[in-house]
Amino acid sequence: ADGGLAANLPTGTVVTVTSGAVLDLGGNTQALAGLSGSGLVTNGTLSVNGLIMPGATNAIGTLTLATATTLNGTLLVDTALGGTNDQLKVQGSLNLANTILRVQDVNQLKSGTPYVIATCAPGGLTGTFSSSNFVPGTRWHVVYDTVKGEVRLEIVRGTLLQIN
Repeated sequence: ADGGLAANLPTGTVVTVTSGAVLDLGGNTQALAGLSGSGLVTNGTLSVNGLIMPGATNAIGTLTLATATTLNGTLLVDTALGGTNDQLKVQGSLNLANTILRVQDVNQLKSGTPYVIATCAPGGLTGTFSSSNFVPGTRWHVVYDTVKGEVRLEIVRGTLLQIN
C-alpha cells in the first residue's frame, strides 16, 4: 500500500506497507491474511491471520501499528549479530494468543544481547506465542513484559546453588 484509506479490504488481502507509507483503516475493523513492510497502519482495529513480517525478507525494519491489534498467524523477525532486529511497534493493545514466533536465522542472535521484537501500550500486552523455532534446551527464551508492553528475546541465565 502506498497510502490512502482502506475501505474494507477483502479478508484474504495481503498488504505490504512501504517505508514512509500509511495505511489508513478509516476507523474500521480490518482482517488481513498477511502484513509486511516498514510503514504505518492507523485509524482502526487490525487482525492479521497469516504472516506478519516487519521490514522485508532478510532486511531489518520496523512496522508501526497505531491500532489495537490481534495476531493469529506467524510473526517472522530478522535479527543481526550487531544487536539489531525487526520490530513490531503497536501503539495500542497487542494480543499474541495463537501466534507463532519464527526467528529468520537463530544463528544471528548474539549472546548477551536482548532483542526487543514487539512493543505495545504499557499494560496492553495479552497472550503469548503458541510456539517458536527455538531448539528445545536452548537458553534463548521469549520474555513478555506486560508492564512495559514489550516482548524480548533473551538468554535466561540461571543461578547455581551449592548446598553443603
